[in-house]
Formats: sequence, C-alpha cells, structure tokens
Amino acid sequence: MHQSPKRAFADLIALATETIVDATSLTVVTSDPLSVDRQQRLTHFEARPLLAPVDLSNTTSIPVTTIQATTQAKLAELPRTTQRLVNPDLYPVYMTTTLSQLQTSLLNKMTILAD
Repeated sequence: MHQSPKRAFADLIALATETIVDATSLTVVTSDPLSVDRQQRLTHFEARPLLAPVDLSNTTSIPVTTIQATTQAKLAELPRTTQRLVNPDLYPVYMTTTLSQLQTSLLNKMTILAD
C-alpha cells in the first residue's frame, strides 16, 4: 500500500476474492495481536498486488543484474527507518475485515474442537 508515489507505508493481506486495488478507502484490522486499536480506516492510498502469477512454461532465464535492479527498486519504496539493522521501526501489516472475521471464526472452531 502506497500513500504517495513509490512510497510504501504498509502491507495488506486479503482474500483472493476481495478487490482492493481500486478502493479509495478501506477499513482494515492490524495483524499485530498486541495492538490496542485493532481496527483502522485507511484513505488516500494506492494498493498494488504483491503476488503475481508465474509462467512455469517460460524457460528463459532473467539476468541476475535485472533481478538485483528490480529488488533494489522495490526496497527503495520502503521507509528507510524500517531497513535499519539496529532498532528498526515497525512496518505495519494489515488484513481486511473479511479475512479477520474468517481468522476469528477458524480460531473459535479450533478452540471448540480442542475442548
């Protein structure tokens, strides 16, 4: 998720059936179980899919320098303070409310089965 061009501020986990890319505002749940304020409203962002299909039938190889350049460009989108090796800032990861409800439902079922 990007608030300004080429600057990531968080990641969002969603179900494959949810459409997030064209959303202008979204209610999300933080994935941090210790967070006091779990639900938040995000606005003014640009969502980009992190996963992309891979064509396994394509046998051409990508040069290592191309992979390196792509990786460095993606890394540059992250806040510098999250890249520190010593005392890095937290990088928030959110999930959609639908996914959060599914997670809660599954955990409740597992708890009942465990009893």
